[in-house]
Amino acid sequence: MSAFDETSQYRLSVSDAPNYSPISRFLARTIYIPRVDLKCEWTFWGHYEKATIVELIGAGLKDDDDIIQQWFDADNVLRLLKGATSFDELVVAVQCVGGQHEDDEDSLQYVLRMIPGWSEDV
Repeated sequence: MSAFDETSQYRLSVSDAPNYSPISRFLARTIYIPRVDLKCEWTFWGHYEKATIVELIGAGLKDDDDIIQQWFDADNVLRLLKGATSFDELVVAVQCVGGQHEDDEDSLQYVLRMIPGWSEDV
């Protein structure tokens, strides 16, 4: 997992992941679902780069595009992200991909600037 802010990229690190035997893994996948508490923390992974976010979302779209594409096809999702000129604008783009443009006029205007001629009816 990755997370970003306007200056940095973070990764979720697990310091105490259990090491199960093949039999334990088989049983956990077929007979019972064990509950395991983990110690996790976000660690600095590098500096924020918009290209990294676009790349990660692009890879997600190639892997399973239905999870993201409720309002926009893959090309338009990437167009919204690539069109952002600041971190704040990138946040608006991500929120639009999640449907914010339906309730927020500023977000709708962002969509219309990035995808000229776009309509929900298309």
